[in-house]
Amino acid sequence: MSGEKRSIMYSLLVENKPGVLFRVASQFRRRHFNIESIAVGITERKDTSRMTVMMYGDEQMADDFARILRRTVDVLSVDRLRPEDTVKRELALVKIEREGIELLSELFDDGRAQVLYEGDNLVVQLVGEPEDVDELVERLDEEKVLEEVVRTGVVAICRR
Repeated sequence: MSGEKRSIMYSLLVENKPGVLFRVASQFRRRHFNIESIAVGITERKDTSRMTVMMYGDEQMADDFARILRRTVDVLSVDRLRPEDTVKRELALVKIEREGIELLSELFDDGRAQVLYEGDNLVVQLVGEPEDVDELVERLDEEKVLEEVVRTGVVAICRR
């Protein structure tokens, strides 16, 4: 269905120089689209960076916006990432109350969480599919042990 709203993910290869992030973000701002997640990092080549951008919209909007991004200065390529062809991960650092350590061992015996700091509170690294990170953060919040959350944004790569 083209009118159904859902997460849309783009992978942009851009020139690694000042102002590129601003130009890409401005395309979203001009059209009143919200960026749900953005992650940027240098690629295997020092002169290019990869941006993974997520937004919420329908199929028509996604295709139209990909064409707009391709015309943006310093954007070398734009790929629309389809969930079925994509490996995606997100990292979250969470600060939880010390009492949450029992909950951690109960919930996170599958390797998605790692304690990085133990003191008056705990700093825990959560890694996984964005939906899994959402679920883990929500569970910590429900249990009233969550103090603070910092998330990287989604990074993704096409499997093909």
